Formats: sequence, C-alpha cells, structure tokens
Amino acid sequence: MSVEFNPSIKNVTVANDKVKITLEVDKTAVKQKLGDIAELEGKTITALLRKQSYEYAIPYSKIDNKPGIRYDVDNTGIVQKVVEEQLSLDLENKSDDIENRFFAVEKEIIDEFIMNSPSLEFPGNINPRAALFELENGAAFTEIADQFEMSETAVINELEKARDYYAPYAAAWDEKRQRDGFFATQQEEPADDTKNNDSDNENEGSVTEASETETESDEAVTNDHDGEDPYAEDE
Repeated sequence: MSVEFNPSIKNVTVANDKVKITLEVDKTAVKQKLGDIAELEGKTITALLRKQSYEYAIPYSKIDNKPGIRYDVDNTGIVQKVVEEQLSLDLENKSDDIENRFFAVEKEIIDEFIMNSPSLEFPGNINPRAALFELENGAAFTEIADQFEMSETAVINELEKARDYYAPYAAAWDEKRQRDGFFATQQEEPADDTKNNDSDNENEGSVTEASETETESDEAVTNDHDGEDPYAEDE
C-alpha cells in the first residue's frame, strides 16, 4: 500500500540520535486517505521528499530594468533562450549593474512542458520525457531505473535536474499557452528508447539557445524579487 499527498515540512528537530520531521497538510487533501495513513502509523515507511516548485534566476540590468535573458516561444511550443549582447559584456567585465531576480514555477507545469513540447535537448543522463511517461502509466521508479540501467536514486536525481533545467523554459511556455491557447502540435508518447535523449536529431528541438555574443557566464549579483513577471514589458 502507498499513499501520496503534498504536505509542507512544518518542523525538523534533532534529539539524541533521533530526527523528528513534522509534516502538515490541509485536511481536505487527505480526507479520503486518512484510513490508509492510520494503517501506516507506527510502521517503517519509505519517504521520498521532493520540491513542488522550482526556482530559477533571470539576470536584470539595474540601469534599464530589462532582462538579460529571455525565453521566446513560437506557435508550436518551441522555446529559444536568447542572451542579450549587453548582458554577456557586463558578465564578462564583472559589472555591478547586473542583478539576479528569482522566480518559481510549479512541478506540474514543468512536467507538462516536458511531456508536450515537440522535442527536447537535456544535457543529462536520462530521457526525462520517457521517464515521465512511464510514471504517468503507473511504473515504479525501480522499473524505470532498470530500463535506464541506473539506480533508482540516480533516476530520481536526474529527473530533478531536468526539472531545474527546464524551469524557465516551462514558465515561458506556460505563459504563452495561457495567453494564446494550446500550441499547434502536442507531443505523442516517446519511442521506446529510454537511454537516449530526443536530441539525437540535431535539426529538432523545443529547447534551443541563441546568443548575440559567443560567451555566456552564470556570474551575477543576486537579489531576490519573488513574484515578478520576467517577461512583462516595461511601461
């Protein structure tokens, strides 16, 4: 028997050689699961803790308040990362005129993007779309791990890396979808090739990158601006 719900971690305390983790969830979210949860009380269980939202950073210019990176989405759902030339110059010169602003996107949106975008390029060790399709069809992580010839923990970690990687792409994709409706094409179930990413064909890709310069750096001053829209036009 397994029970799945989405609680928040209320408290973590350490006493002697024991760690006590207190979870809190709205009663309506587990109303139909209380009986199953009660059966597990006092027993040893396996717990998998993972984020429900993923944070990403967009570098902004302090001078003109414009983002140095944008994610352009076409009508088929293809997302292109574009790095502004001035950002590359500022980062190369370690300018103090750049600050990172942080945004968050829900896991469900990222997973939907991965499963529905035309094709993907992920610089990791799994095909995240294939893994998500398997989970959607009821497969356990142990079964997916066998397909990828990896450990269960490695598959989970790779899938988390994919969600972190795709977070800004998914946010832009979802914004356009909400504004303009569904895209012209929707992704079918991937071919039975879980060891290779969809990026084997170099001419395809829903996630592509373009830069107005040949250099790009992750170095930037951090500044938290949760909740802002990184794609909004300046008034």
